[in-house]
Amino acid sequence: MRRGDQLGVTRGVLAGNVVPSDGVAPSTPEQRTVTEPNNVLTIIGAIASQVVLITAVFYYFGWVFNQSYFNYFGIHNSLLEYGTADYVLRSIDVTFRPFLYVVCAALVSFAFHRLMMVPALIRTTSDLPLVQNTAISGTVDPATSPRSTRPAGLGRAVGSVVGWARALGHWRLGPSGVRRLIGLFQAVALVLAGAAFAGLIFPKQFGASLGLFLPLSLMLSASLLGYTAYVRSMYPDVFAAVNLPWRITPSRTYYLILLALGLMAGLWVVGVYGHYVGTRIATNIAAQIPNRSGVVVYSTERIALNGPGIDVREIALPDTKYQYQYTGLRLLVRAQDKLLLLPANWQRGRDRVLVLQDDDSIRIDIAAR
Repeated sequence: MRRGDQLGVTRGVLAGNVVPSDGVAPSTPEQRTVTEPNNVLTIIGAIASQVVLITAVFYYFGWVFNQSYFNYFGIHNSLLEYGTADYVLRSIDVTFRPFLYVVCAALVSFAFHRLMMVPALIRTTSDLPLVQNTAISGTVDPATSPRSTRPAGLGRAVGSVVGWARALGHWRLGPSGVRRLIGLFQAVALVLAGAAFAGLIFPKQFGASLGLFLPLSLMLSASLLGYTAYVRSMYPDVFAAVNLPWRITPSRTYYLILLALGLMAGLWVVGVYGHYVGTRIATNIAAQIPNRSGVVVYSTERIALNGPGIDVREIALPDTKYQYQYTGLRLLVRAQDKLLLLPANWQRGRDRVLVLQDDDSIRIDIAAR
């Protein structure tokens, strides 16, 4: 496009007229009305898919968490007969903070890409000179700008924030900086991938000591490799001036492999974290069983409730439905029509978990402590 054409397009845009670059007339209001329902359906479908994905992650975490938690007491998940809603609800409390961390990390990464990387890549690949003006660069002429009306007490804090903002605004990545940053990302990704595969090959010697960092390193490695491959394929001119051994454009298979590794590593992270949290909470609860709410069981017939701290007493009252009283019990959980009780002095590996069928033959009283 010639210089005159560029000026004509600029005047047309400033005047409010849309100048199509391909010569095709803009869509009419009737055409936009027809396409609006399709856009709404697309947005609804995208939101629904994300909700399904998040629900599946919460369900998986809830299942792993419950399995680890109750396995500490020798109970399998199948005994509890939990449904999808139970697993999801039981996982929300313990996953809220990690989920918030993941969302914040994603927002920071997106902001870094949009505010730092994309402008640097566009400046590097563009042949047009940069235009410095108030509308584009965001600078304000001190002679024409209004005086600040902020309170004097906030002057120091606001001045500090503005100073940092101005410093970040003037600092820009150049072509060499972009290439070095992408190279650094690839080096970190390769180191993390090496650590992950070393932990997989030598699980006892090396993998056990890594713990949660093992699946995290694999997930971060796949993410960084996918991001660097995306940048290199979308902006090849930035790296054209440097002879690099990985100038080949990644194929779709490469992206699919990285996506599969990232998803498997993500599920692995969820499983390891759920197992850790479930076991830790169960250990804390087992150490505080005597301080939990006491349970008194009344039954119409004598039942075999034995354990350290359990007392049984016969109720010698006429015309009473329940004939026996059991004290010294603690409630672990109520699932469906079952009551899972623990003796007050329960110890792991020595005592049993008592399972009662919750029906009309028993009555439960709970005393808070």
